[in-house]
Amino acid sequence: VDASGRPVTESKHFPSARGPNDIKIVQIIDLHYDPKYQMGYNAVCNRPACCRNDQGIPEDPSEQAGRWGDYRDCDSPWDAIEDVIDHVAEFHPDAAYIYHTVDMIDHGVWETSIGHNIGAMNRIYSKLIRTFPDTPVLNILGNHEAHPTNVFAPSINVRPDFSMDWLYRFSADLWGHWLPQSTRHTIQQGGFYTYLIRPGLRVVALNNQDCYTFNWWILWRPDYLANQMQWLHDVLLVAEQNNEKVHILAHIPYASSGSTFRICQREFRRILERFHDTISAQFHGHTHRDEFNVFYSRESPEHAINVAWNGGSTTAFSDI
Repeated sequence: VDASGRPVTESKHFPSARGPNDIKIVQIIDLHYDPKYQMGYNAVCNRPACCRNDQGIPEDPSEQAGRWGDYRDCDSPWDAIEDVIDHVAEFHPDAAYIYHTVDMIDHGVWETSIGHNIGAMNRIYSKLIRTFPDTPVLNILGNHEAHPTNVFAPSINVRPDFSMDWLYRFSADLWGHWLPQSTRHTIQQGGFYTYLIRPGLRVVALNNQDCYTFNWWILWRPDYLANQMQWLHDVLLVAEQNNEKVHILAHIPYASSGSTFRICQREFRRILERFHDTISAQFHGHTHRDEFNVFYSRESPEHAINVAWNGGSTTAFSDI
């Protein structure tokens, strides 16, 4: 880590009043679209995901799935996906950007396949493209986009049938609707990129499945996260030199102790502290909760240096 940064001497603060240069950003989180969702079907099925068209219709009406979703262990029907996206377009036409911090795929983890995942993602991306033809949608990858779920193999020295290259190529193609060609290389390499979305404001979109505790490949290659972390550091160093502010997008919150390996948290915190003047905010998903996390300096713990936002999931899974 470059050691030339300014020491933390005070908490980060922002103007309390809105100004003429403010921009509106809408965050869409954890859609979890289930193509098998069926209104009226069993919402109490004792499986990882319910309300599906192969789980029968319960006699008790209170156990039947509704049109827009269900607060029990059910993901989102297409009606709910469309309604959320259309709501954003109708009520936030002045949004400058949309941060889509995923997941998109359902919790029917025993039935995923490359074809299933691509089909669901294609439908969502097509809807986003139609609805926001002129508004940049900045996308990332979540743990559910992989097949099998959660396991993102390293890009080197793995069998072709274990590789995530199919997902990275697919993402590079679809995200290219909103992104410049310069982002394609790192997306195909590992599902991450950086994009100067306007003068002075840069987005760094991470694929932080290399930190996820359920990504078993990390047990095989503990150094898995080194490349992307170093890339993040180097991007931030250039951003600092260019007087840019940075928004970091990553699906899994780095403050989530149960979801990220400690070494990953430690290294990210080192970067966060070093570039506390450059990183303005983080945007996450995964927990399905409407929440924020405040990060404090390790050296001066009385000072707050960053905040991570999580706007809450689209899916009601579970009891949300």
